Amino acid sequence: ESEGVSWTCYSGNGHSYRGMVQSSRSGIPCLPWDSPILLQEFSSNFPRASSLGLGEHNFCRNPDSDSQPWCYVLQEGHLTWEFCNVTRCQAQPAGKACTMLLETVGGG
Repeated sequence: ESEGVSWTCYSGNGHSYRGMVQSSRSGIPCLPWDSPILLQEFSSNFPRASSLGLGEHNFCRNPDSDSQPWCYVLQEGHLTWEFCNVTRCQAQPAGKACTMLLETVGGG
């Protein structure tokens, strides 16, 4: 579904972000969503986990429609969460469409 898409930024609040950033703004590695330490509502055990992008990984997600993607982290031995080091995508000017450049390789 998202194969070949580069998720280097998020749009809106990042609810649909499926990128591979795996550290918080302060540089702390994210905990895996399937970590046994996560007894919170949002973990890979959550009923709609896969539709929310949660699973056997520690990538930043926004399952609760917060203001941007986030993850759980261990900070000084305490479980908490932080927003992630992911930037918001630049909005396209009104009326401008994205353009795709195609290169023909070996065409003769």
